[in-house]
Amino acid sequence: MSEPWDSLPAELANDVSACWASVFPEGVPDWLTTTADLSAQDLAEALSRSLFLRQTLERHGDQIQASLSARPLREPTTESWLAERWAWFLESVDSEPALHAALRQFRREAQFRIIWRDLMKWADLQETISATSAFADICIDGALDWLYRDSCEEFGTPWGKDPVTGEDAPQKMVVLGMGKLGGGS
Repeated sequence: MSEPWDSLPAELANDVSACWASVFPEGVPDWLTTTADLSAQDLAEALSRSLFLRQTLERHGDQIQASLSARPLREPTTESWLAERWAWFLESVDSEPALHAALRQFRREAQFRIIWRDLMKWADLQETISATSAFADICIDGALDWLYRDSCEEFGTPWGKDPVTGEDAPQKMVVLGMGKLGGGS
């Protein structure tokens, strides 16, 4: 009987074979092969390439199932989809600890998707870089916007002189980062 990892090099095949039962204790779930349109060979190849993908499937299968229902892995990871997905996570945020949890879950989901598509060569370099950069921007802007609104509600809106007009105006918080802008610099 043929196994999904048989086409892998021996060392990788042994590694995947050894972890397969812990990642899929009840066999490969239908949602991976049907809904997500992944073959057992796709799964074996991905597990051989990334410990993160393996551990995420093993520990957070329900979250990955929801993510793949929202957008299959075979579809590109776009900035607009990442923004929509972050908005979905934000719907349930009502406190700073809930914001932290939403950020962790969104990070896990987005990284799983970006890493999977990159390592499986389903995404080109431009998509991978753009998605990574968009993901970072969405996380920073999303957290900053939520925290600013929450702080304004609790402490009031900060006011100060506008540097251009010199008039009193609401002051926004900013995050200043110096980086490569995901290759778009």
